[in-house]
Amino acid sequence: MTNFKAPWFMGHDALQSVVAPPPGGSIEELPWVDGSLNVLDFDPSLPWVKQLVMGLNSVFGSLGFTTANLAPGRRVTCLVYLQDASVNLTLPGQWTFVGVPTPTTADPPFHFLLSLISFGTTDADVVGTWVQASF
Repeated sequence: MTNFKAPWFMGHDALQSVVAPPPGGSIEELPWVDGSLNVLDFDPSLPWVKQLVMGLNSVFGSLGFTTANLAPGRRVTCLVYLQDASVNLTLPGQWTFVGVPTPTTADPPFHFLLSLISFGTTDADVVGTWVQASF
């Protein structure tokens, strides 16, 4: 991976290499709508790396996710960047998280990496990780 630098990772090469798409890949910007569910689309024709960035001085109280186009072997990774407001998380209750309980809140000024793999066609078949990093 050579010339890929997302703006929120300038100077953070260790995390950059974790979330960067493969060569020739791209990142899909997801709109952040307070109180709505953001669709994480597992369609293999779409970028598998997603990004949600909450702007400065924004007042957001909740962030939720739902899924589309689940199938065995498909994956999605989403970077969530909170700049100045805490949020309550709404995640499908059927998702299984590895190493952590299902996250319920997120606080700034952190980056959060949500990585999901589908082992079937329903939310019950989704296994994920939720990692927090501060820099």
